[in-house]
Amino acid sequence: MNKATGGCLLLLVFTSGELQAALVTSAGAISSPTTFDFDGYSGPFVSIASAQPINIVNGLGDNISLSASDSFPQLGTVPDPPGAYGLGDNNEWDAGRGGFVALNSDSATVRFDFLDGPVSGVGGLVNYDTTSNTDFVITALDINDSVLESYIISDIDTNGAPNTGEFRGIVLAGQQISAFTITGRFGVLDDLTFGPSQASAVPEPSSLAILAVGACATVGRWRKRSRRKTVS
Repeated sequence: MNKATGGCLLLLVFTSGELQAALVTSAGAISSPTTFDFDGYSGPFVSIASAQPINIVNGLGDNISLSASDSFPQLGTVPDPPGAYGLGDNNEWDAGRGGFVALNSDSATVRFDFLDGPVSGVGGLVNYDTTSNTDFVITALDINDSVLESYIISDIDTNGAPNTGEFRGIVLAGQQISAFTITGRFGVLDDLTFGPSQASAVPEPSSLAILAVGACATVGRWRKRSRRKTVS
Protein backbone atom coordinates (compact mmCIF):
# COMPACT_ATOMS: atom_id res chain seq x y z
CA MET A 1 0.00 0.00 0.00
CA ASN A 2 1.42 3.40 -0.94
CA LYS A 3 1.40 6.29 1.49
CA ALA A 4 -1.17 8.36 -0.40
CA THR A 5 -3.66 5.49 -0.65
CA GLY A 6 -3.14 4.59 2.99
CA GLY A 7 -3.93 8.14 4.05
CA CYS A 8 -7.16 8.10 2.05
CA LEU A 9 -8.28 4.83 3.60
CA LEU A 10 -7.63 6.13 7.07
CA LEU A 11 -9.65 9.27 6.33
CA LEU A 12 -12.57 7.25 4.98
CA VAL A 13 -12.60 4.98 8.02
CA PHE A 14 -12.63 7.99 10.31
CA THR A 15 -15.47 9.81 8.55
CA SER A 16 -17.73 6.77 8.21
CA GLY A 17 -17.40 5.74 11.86
CA GLU A 18 -20.48 5.36 14.03
CA LEU A 19 -21.52 8.58 15.77
CA GLN A 20 -21.62 8.55 19.56
CA ALA A 21 -24.29 10.02 21.84
CA ALA A 22 -23.99 11.26 25.39
CA LEU A 23 -26.25 12.29 28.26
CA VAL A 24 -25.28 15.82 29.33
CA THR A 25 -26.05 17.74 32.51
CA SER A 26 -25.18 21.26 31.35
CA ALA A 27 -26.51 23.48 28.57
CA GLY A 28 -22.89 24.41 27.96
CA ALA A 29 -22.31 20.94 26.49
CA ILE A 30 -24.51 21.86 23.51
CA SER A 31 -22.79 23.56 20.59
CA SER A 32 -23.93 27.16 19.96
CA PRO A 33 -26.97 26.71 22.24
CA THR A 34 -30.28 28.52 21.81
CA THR A 35 -32.77 28.55 24.72
CA PHE A 36 -36.55 28.93 24.64
CA ASP A 37 -37.96 29.73 28.10
CA PHE A 38 -41.75 29.50 27.48
CA ASP A 39 -42.32 32.82 29.28
CA GLY A 40 -44.60 33.77 26.40
CA TYR A 41 -46.93 31.03 27.63
CA SER A 42 -47.28 32.18 31.25
CA GLY A 43 -51.09 32.17 31.25
CA PRO A 44 -53.14 29.37 32.85
CA PHE A 45 -52.44 25.81 31.70
CA VAL A 46 -53.89 24.77 28.35
CA SER A 47 -53.99 21.26 26.96
CA ILE A 48 -51.27 20.85 24.34
CA ALA A 49 -53.32 18.22 22.51
CA SER A 50 -56.27 20.59 22.12
CA ALA A 51 -54.19 22.99 20.03
CA GLN A 52 -51.45 20.78 18.61
CA PRO A 53 -49.24 21.11 16.85
CA ILE A 54 -48.24 24.31 18.65
CA ASN A 55 -45.58 26.18 16.71
CA ILE A 56 -43.24 28.14 18.94
CA VAL A 57 -40.75 30.63 17.52
CA ASN A 58 -37.98 32.29 19.50
CA GLY A 59 -36.44 35.68 18.78
CA LEU A 60 -33.77 34.11 16.57
CA GLY A 61 -36.32 32.63 14.18
CA ASP A 62 -35.97 28.96 15.09
CA ASN A 63 -39.23 27.09 14.47
CA ILE A 64 -40.27 24.28 16.81
CA SER A 65 -43.47 22.25 16.84
CA LEU A 66 -44.89 21.07 20.17
CA SER A 67 -47.30 18.11 20.41
CA ALA A 68 -48.60 15.62 23.00
CA SER A 69 -49.49 11.93 23.07
CA ASP A 70 -52.84 12.52 24.81
CA SER A 71 -54.96 15.17 26.51
CA PHE A 72 -53.00 15.29 29.79
CA PRO A 73 -49.88 17.38 28.98
CA GLN A 74 -50.20 21.11 29.62
CA LEU A 75 -48.42 24.29 28.56
CA GLY A 76 -48.43 27.47 30.65
CA THR A 77 -48.63 28.14 34.39
CA VAL A 78 -50.61 26.25 37.04
CA PRO A 79 -53.92 28.08 37.63
CA ASP A 80 -54.87 29.23 41.13
CA PRO A 81 -56.25 27.06 42.65
CA PRO A 82 -54.36 24.75 43.02
CA GLY A 83 -51.58 27.22 42.29
CA ALA A 84 -48.75 24.68 42.14
CA TYR A 85 -47.70 21.54 40.26
CA GLY A 86 -46.55 18.99 42.85
CA LEU A 87 -43.29 17.10 42.41
CA GLY A 88 -43.14 15.07 45.64
CA ASP A 89 -39.83 15.44 47.45
CA ASN A 90 -38.68 17.79 44.67
CA ASN A 91 -41.29 20.30 45.90
CA GLU A 92 -43.30 22.05 43.16
CA TRP A 93 -43.37 24.40 40.19
CA ASP A 94 -45.77 27.35 40.43
CA ALA A 95 -46.34 30.78 38.88
CA GLY A 96 -42.87 31.80 39.98
CA ARG A 97 -41.47 29.45 37.35
CA GLY A 98 -43.32 31.26 34.55
CA GLY A 99 -44.54 29.20 31.62
CA PHE A 100 -43.42 25.57 31.32
CA VAL A 101 -44.39 22.19 29.87
CA ALA A 102 -46.00 19.67 32.25
CA LEU A 103 -46.74 16.04 31.35
CA ASN A 104 -49.53 15.92 33.97
CA SER A 105 -49.49 12.12 33.78
CA ASP A 106 -47.24 9.20 34.72
CA SER A 107 -47.15 7.93 31.12
CA ALA A 108 -47.80 10.84 28.72
CA THR A 109 -45.27 12.11 26.16
CA VAL A 110 -44.55 15.61 24.87
CA ARG A 111 -42.64 15.96 21.61
CA PHE A 112 -40.57 18.83 20.23
CA ASP A 113 -39.92 18.80 16.45
CA PHE A 114 -37.19 20.99 14.96
CA LEU A 115 -38.82 22.30 11.79
CA ASP A 116 -35.74 24.10 10.46
CA GLY A 117 -33.65 20.93 10.37
CA PRO A 118 -31.83 18.53 12.69
CA VAL A 119 -29.68 19.67 15.61
CA SER A 120 -26.77 17.97 17.33
CA GLY A 121 -27.85 18.59 20.92
CA VAL A 122 -31.04 19.25 22.89
CA GLY A 123 -32.19 19.31 26.50
CA GLY A 124 -33.79 21.45 29.15
CA LEU A 125 -34.33 22.21 32.81
CA VAL A 126 -36.36 19.22 33.97
CA ASN A 127 -37.90 17.76 37.09
CA TYR A 128 -40.41 15.03 37.98
CA ASP A 129 -42.71 13.76 40.73
CA THR A 130 -40.64 11.58 43.04
CA THR A 131 -43.78 9.76 44.26
CA SER A 132 -44.59 8.39 40.79
CA ASN A 133 -43.67 4.76 40.13
CA THR A 134 -42.92 5.24 36.44
CA ASP A 135 -39.70 6.40 34.74
CA PHE A 136 -38.96 9.87 33.43
CA VAL A 137 -37.37 9.39 30.00
CA ILE A 138 -35.78 11.74 27.45
CA THR A 139 -35.37 10.56 23.86
CA ALA A 140 -33.75 11.88 20.67
CA LEU A 141 -35.29 10.86 17.33
CA ASP A 142 -33.99 11.14 13.77
CA ILE A 143 -35.88 12.33 10.70
CA ASN A 144 -37.46 8.85 10.30
CA ASP A 145 -38.62 8.77 13.95
CA SER A 146 -36.02 6.14 14.78
CA VAL A 147 -34.59 6.38 18.29
CA LEU A 148 -31.06 7.78 18.27
CA GLU A 149 -30.66 7.66 22.03
CA SER A 150 -32.88 7.44 25.11
CA TYR A 151 -32.12 7.90 28.81
CA ILE A 152 -34.02 7.27 32.03
CA ILE A 153 -33.54 10.26 34.34
CA SER A 154 -33.73 9.26 38.00
CA ASP A 155 -31.06 11.26 39.81
CA ILE A 156 -32.62 14.72 40.20
CA ASP A 157 -32.68 16.05 43.75
CA THR A 158 -33.59 19.70 44.29
CA ASN A 159 -33.36 19.55 48.11
CA GLY A 160 -37.01 20.48 48.46
CA ALA A 161 -36.64 23.88 46.77
CA PRO A 162 -39.58 25.09 44.60
CA ASN A 163 -39.32 26.05 40.92
CA THR A 164 -35.99 24.31 40.48
CA GLY A 165 -34.68 21.39 38.49
CA GLU A 166 -31.56 20.17 36.75
CA PHE A 167 -30.44 20.26 33.14
CA ARG A 168 -30.55 17.00 31.23
CA GLY A 169 -30.01 16.60 27.51
CA ILE A 170 -28.63 14.50 24.67
CA VAL A 171 -25.68 15.41 22.43
CA LEU A 172 -24.51 13.63 19.27
CA ALA A 173 -21.43 14.17 17.13
CA GLY A 174 -23.50 15.25 14.10
CA GLN A 175 -26.72 17.12 13.40
CA GLN A 176 -29.14 14.18 13.43
CA ILE A 177 -31.76 15.05 16.05
CA SER A 178 -35.05 15.96 14.35
CA ALA A 179 -37.24 15.55 17.44
CA PHE A 180 -36.93 15.34 21.23
CA THR A 181 -39.42 13.80 23.66
CA ILE A 182 -40.00 13.69 27.40
CA THR A 183 -42.13 10.91 28.87
CA GLY A 184 -43.58 9.83 32.20
CA ARG A 185 -43.42 10.47 35.94
CA PHE A 186 -45.42 13.72 35.78
CA GLY A 187 -42.30 15.36 34.36
CA VAL A 188 -41.86 19.07 33.69
CA LEU A 189 -39.56 21.00 31.34
CA ASP A 190 -38.54 24.63 30.95
CA ASP A 191 -35.71 26.42 29.13
CA LEU A 192 -35.66 24.10 26.11
CA THR A 193 -32.08 24.33 24.81
CA PHE A 194 -30.82 23.12 21.44
CA GLY A 195 -28.10 23.73 18.90
CA PRO A 196 -26.57 24.46 16.65
CA SER A 197 -29.25 26.02 14.47
CA GLN A 198 -29.18 25.36 10.73
CA ALA A 199 -27.63 28.79 10.23
CA SER A 200 -24.41 27.43 11.73
CA ALA A 201 -24.63 23.94 10.26
CA VAL A 202 -21.45 21.90 9.84
CA PRO A 203 -20.88 19.09 7.30
CA GLU A 204 -22.44 15.78 8.27
CA PRO A 205 -20.17 12.69 8.35
CA SER A 206 -21.61 11.51 5.03
CA SER A 207 -20.63 14.83 3.46
CA LEU A 208 -17.17 14.55 4.95
CA ALA A 209 -16.87 11.07 3.49
CA ILE A 210 -17.76 12.42 0.04
CA LEU A 211 -15.12 15.10 0.44
CA ALA A 212 -12.66 12.41 1.46
CA VAL A 213 -13.41 10.41 -1.69
CA GLY A 214 -12.85 13.52 -3.75
CA ALA A 215 -9.54 14.14 -2.00
CA CYS A 216 -8.46 10.56 -2.67
CA ALA A 217 -9.36 10.87 -6.34
CA THR A 218 -7.34 14.07 -6.58
CA VAL A 219 -4.34 12.38 -4.96
CA GLY A 220 -4.69 9.43 -7.34
CA ARG A 221 -4.68 11.70 -10.40
CA TRP A 222 -1.64 13.57 -9.07
CA ARG A 223 0.23 10.30 -8.53
CA LYS A 224 -0.53 9.14 -12.08
CA ARG A 225 0.73 12.41 -13.55
CA SER A 226 3.84 12.29 -11.36
CA ARG A 227 4.51 8.70 -12.40
CA ARG A 228 4.26 9.57 -16.12
CA LYS A 229 6.68 12.44 -15.67
CA THR A 230 9.14 10.18 -13.85
CA VAL A 231 8.97 7.46 -16.54
CA SER A 232 9.48 9.94 -19.38
